[in-house]
Amino acid sequence: MDLRIITPEGVFYQGEADEVYGPGVIGEFGVLRDHTPFFTPLKKGRLLIRSGGKERRYMISRGFFEVSENKVTILADRVEEL
Repeated sequence: MDLRIITPEGVFYQGEADEVYGPGVIGEFGVLRDHTPFFTPLKKGRLLIRSGGKERRYMISRGFFEVSENKVTILADRVEEL
């Protein structure tokens, strides 16, 4: 999947992802390739990205998460690498 993480400062991260896990306001969730279209608000928490056998971990503030046609877009007020 194509993944973009965007903050008010601009594009924080852009790349490919096999799996993305995030902190939704009604609970944690995960998406894989070919996931049905999905949109949810995010709460402060950990974001996990797996790609090519490697993991990236971030702490994100509140924001929004959208997946559509194998494209994931995360809009967050703030993102910090863990």
